[in-house]
Parts: sequence; C-alpha cells; structure tokens
Amino acid sequence: MLPKFAILAALAFVVPSLPALATGQAVAQAAGQVAGQVTGQDSQPSPISIAPPVVDLGVVEPGSTHPAKFVIINSSKREITVLAAMPNCKCTAISPIAGKKIAPGGTLELSASLAAPRAPGVKEAVVFLTFDGAPPAQAKIKGDVRLKVIADPPYVDALKEV
Repeated sequence: MLPKFAILAALAFVVPSLPALATGQAVAQAAGQVAGQVTGQDSQPSPISIAPPVVDLGVVEPGSTHPAKFVIINSSKREITVLAAMPNCKCTAISPIAGKKIAPGGTLELSASLAAPRAPGVKEAVVFLTFDGAPPAQAKIKGDVRLKVIADPPYVDALKEV
C-alpha cells in the first residue's frame, strides 16, 4: 500500500489538466486512475496464475529442506515465455524454467525447495517470475521453524519468589 502522499503527489499532476469546470465525479475518476497506476493495479486480470500461490509447510525442523511444487497456468490465447525465475534468498532452490514457453491454456511446473534456517521463527521465501507478454507473478513458500523440544511455558522464572 502506498502512502497517501504518493497518491496526492500524483494527483497534483493530473488535476490541473482536468477542465476548469470538472465535476467531483471526474476528479474522483481521475484519482482512481492515478491510484491504479501508482499501485500497479490493472483493470484486466493477469493471464498468468500460480497454483497454489503459497505453499505452507507448517512446522519444520531447523536446518531441514522441504520441496514444494507450483503450477504456472497460462489462461491467455497466446504463448507466453518465462523470462526469469529468481528466488529472494539463497535458502530457496528452483528448477530452471527461464526460456520455457507456456502454450495457450497450458501449464508449466515449477519445483522449488526451502532450506529452513537454524534459528526458530517463521521463514518465508518468494520466487519472482517475469514473463514476455504477461505481468510478473510470485510463488511463495512459508514454514514455521521450530525446535523439536517445545517448552510450555516457554521459560521458567526460577527467581520469581526471591
């Protein structure tokens, strides 16, 4: 979400170009168009979809590796080429799909794996996909890294009564 000042700054360039007698509705419509351009929203749905958009691995052990599979779906009526697939961190390995073509109405499988860090906590990895003839897309992997032994309560205050 962009800050309000970014949208207002964009409106500063659009509003002066409107006719002097512009109605409130015309100004609102221009603001909506600018907000859509600034945030990257498009009125047409993307011809590319990722299924599932997020693979949630649940609880995983520190230092373990977990595979994930995604299906890239081309719902358009023309062939789309994968220009690049790049993970956001070294913890994620992916199958080489750059340069592969997806037929109209066809699919392409993307294999990925998440190497969980040694430290506990939620780990999220993203694979950024770019296409020739379609907007970019993302495939996400998520895991909750936890130690095998879970203390309940998570700590003991031995000096509570002292």
